[in-house]
Amino acid sequence: MMTDKSKESTIIILSALLVFVIRLLSFFIYDVYDDAFITFRYAYNLSSGNGLVYNIGENILGTTSPLFAIILSLFFKIGLPMPDSAVILNILLDTLTVFFISKILLNNNKIIELGVFLFIFSGSVLISRITIGGMEVNLFLLMSVITINLYLKEKKVLAVIICSIAYFIRPEALSLLLILFLNDIFTKQYKHAFFTVIISIATLSIPLIFMYQIYGNILPQSVLSKSELTGSSLIELINMFFLRDPISIITLPLALIGISRIHKTDPFLKLFGFWILLLIVSYAIIRPHPWPWYSFVIRVGLALFSGVGFVYLLGYLEKFKKLFTFQRIAIFSFIIALFANLATAYTQGFKPVTKNIYYPLKNWAKSNKKINKTLIADDIGIIGYLFKGRIIDTQGLISSKFVKKEERLNFFLSSKADYLFLNSNQENINLIFNTKLKDFYEPILRFSKSGNNKIIQNADDYPQGWIQDYILLKKF
Repeated sequence: MMTDKSKESTIIILSALLVFVIRLLSFFIYDVYDDAFITFRYAYNLSSGNGLVYNIGENILGTTSPLFAIILSLFFKIGLPMPDSAVILNILLDTLTVFFISKILLNNNKIIELGVFLFIFSGSVLISRITIGGMEVNLFLLMSVITINLYLKEKKVLAVIICSIAYFIRPEALSLLLILFLNDIFTKQYKHAFFTVIISIATLSIPLIFMYQIYGNILPQSVLSKSELTGSSLIELINMFFLRDPISIITLPLALIGISRIHKTDPFLKLFGFWILLLIVSYAIIRPHPWPWYSFVIRVGLALFSGVGFVYLLGYLEKFKKLFTFQRIAIFSFIIALFANLATAYTQGFKPVTKNIYYPLKNWAKSNKKINKTLIADDIGIIGYLFKGRIIDTQGLISSKFVKKEERLNFFLSSKADYLFLNSNQENINLIFNTKLKDFYEPILRFSKSGNNKIIQNADDYPQGWIQDYILLKKF
């Protein structure tokens, strides 16, 4: 007969294994995000001895996660395949995160809450898709969970140091530091609050001074550029953070019930919950353009509080309590997660962007290896990673200027770049075929997620706005 300790260990291992298997399946379904390749190019240049730069000789920090780039540079250094290694790292990070969260919840006797969390964390297609996207948020989440756990174990100095270091993974770490500081103030631990400020400043200051000396700014250029993209509607943010995923929509009422009881939860959930609320309020005020990975930590927080809300409702349904055992929830979670991901694969295909954009671009780049060529791109991710020449960025992520709509034609003509890599939308099609640009550049290839590689001159045959569909142009 299993002891309580061995039973707990079994549940923790099974929880981590469940997520690992689902994420491994997801590896074969979803594509790496285009933005992730920006950090990959920084990592590659660093591993090659050219410094943490995008274009060699240009000291512009265009990645919001310099520490993640440094970590990935070690992968390049030892010859691990990229981007697969970055994705596998994220799968392992998710597995570790579940391992720690399982231990924390079980220590507080929250076994059903753990089951509901697993149901959402494994079953959410969007959460799996973000993990396979190759971004830094999985490492940031793990560091945040460790930070809160250490803080509650009275290892506050180490917690603050880790959280401060996490700033160089994601800037949202500052909001978690603020939560720890406010918790010390509200619990009248003024000495700890003072040391939180001092330790965080000491930890942050040396890297920030180093950044300023190299790049002339303590903020990455990508952050400065994205600040110009603020003004998204609250509806867009609500859609990104709470909707867009069937399981998240279904369990949102449970999460809201759970958050309404935040004052009655255990210390870990309380700190995590107040941090999530602060993030939501901050995003609502600043209203940045909501990329999917921005929602990752918030979605995990909502998954945790969905468990709290579910157990609270069960308190009013005594006759149904025995039906909801951890084993049954875990099995159901695995089935739903399996079905959700395979259904997505059936609908969109396996890695459609990799198949129809990344691989064809890789083939083109192999025959265009000259580093003295220049390319202007709207989306600089995969093209910048594959093309070894100089990249000029219209979005200002790794360039010093965001090119406004009315400036684009003159910018393209005056730059005299060898290639243009533009999104295939109506605005750009009109620019390519109905302006002076057609006298200087010819479209040579099209790369689209759908696999449509036919270049059509009629703008009405293309969508409006951003789309993962590109036309490559070459200067005459």
